Amino acid sequence: MTKVLFLQGPPSVFWRELAEAFEAQGIGTKRVNFSFGDQLYWRRRGAINYRGTLRGWPRYLADLVRREGVTDILYYADRLPYHRLATRMARKLGVRCHAVEFGYLRPDWITLERNGMGRFSHFPSDPDHIRRIAKQVGIPDLKAHYGHTFGQEATNEVVYNLAAYFGRAMFPFYRSDKYYDPLFDYLSWLPRMFRPRHDLPEGFLEDESKVNYLLALQLQSDYQIRANSPYRHLSQMLDQVMQSLRAMRRKAAG
Repeated sequence: MTKVLFLQGPPSVFWRELAEAFEAQGIGTKRVNFSFGDQLYWRRRGAINYRGTLRGWPRYLADLVRREGVTDILYYADRLPYHRLATRMARKLGVRCHAVEFGYLRPDWITLERNGMGRFSHFPSDPDHIRRIAKQVGIPDLKAHYGHTFGQEATNEVVYNLAAYFGRAMFPFYRSDKYYDPLFDYLSWLPRMFRPRHDLPEGFLEDESKVNYLLALQLQSDYQIRANSPYRHLSQMLDQVMQSLRAMRRKAAG
């Protein structure tokens, strides 16, 4: 019998709804809460509160998997501390792992892959290979079945992380992946909400006499940047880009 163990999920009720859908099809479920944020959004039976240390987590997980007959482990964000250790332990025990993330194509989509994403992804990088796969699949259903606004996502994110922050007494050894203190991070956004926008002058990008370079950025708090890139801080990447542009300019100047 298939039995799914839910670890940390996205900051929403999605995990709870997915577990209910699994159980409606006869699939067993179990959940581990690591923080009060996890507990707050689960609010159903079948959960265990893990209050141990990160170091003791692999042994605890191995005992839990054997005792409950877990066949699959499901987690959101593969590089979170508890999930990295779970992946290694599951491999030893022959248990399948599945990583969920917000979709590469948003909104309306989530991404599901075996074990991990980013540099651990099984998704091919060769464009021709991707095109061959695309010819073998049908046209996707592009109708939005579940509404999800930015306001809902932001509210869930804040509620989840503040619940984990203020509920630390109940989970004293919980290790978060957050780069910044959540309370400080959220308070720091308030002044930005009232700052005036600084738009580029009209036609700035259409001026063919200038060469413009577009650099895509991510938040420093994004765990994929910290876990899957050679940079510990975005400032290191910016320094490298600026050095590259200066070198290009010197070369062009002869």
